[in-house]
Amino acid sequence: MFSADEGPFYNHLLGGRYAYHTTRATSLGVYAGYANLKGAGERVHSALFLGQFEYQLFLGDSERVILPLRVGIGYLVENGPMVRFATGVYFVASDDIELGMDIIAPSYWNATNDTVVSMSLSAEVTYVF
Repeated sequence: MFSADEGPFYNHLLGGRYAYHTTRATSLGVYAGYANLKGAGERVHSALFLGQFEYQLFLGDSERVILPLRVGIGYLVENGPMVRFATGVYFVASDDIELGMDIIAPSYWNATNDTVVSMSLSAEVTYVF
């Protein structure tokens, strides 16, 4: 994640997401991850928990290209609430594997009684069962 306001910073996130498809195009999910963040003078570590809603647009006749539209609301431990919106492009590689990237993903973080905006890029391999 890269800052979109107040001076340069970057954060690293590594986590996993579980999603339950309520219909073919919609899902509800949870995310838990490790966060390496810019702190006051040094890097700090935390955990991020997120609840997420996703709607998928299927492109093309074979519907092997997916445009996900996601919104997530979560909590960064010792920091506070956060909100993330995301969209990108995903490709169906096989019946049970999807490959994709979130390309446009603004995130709004609570940081010391201030809201910080960042933009993120993410790569994902999804196992569908």
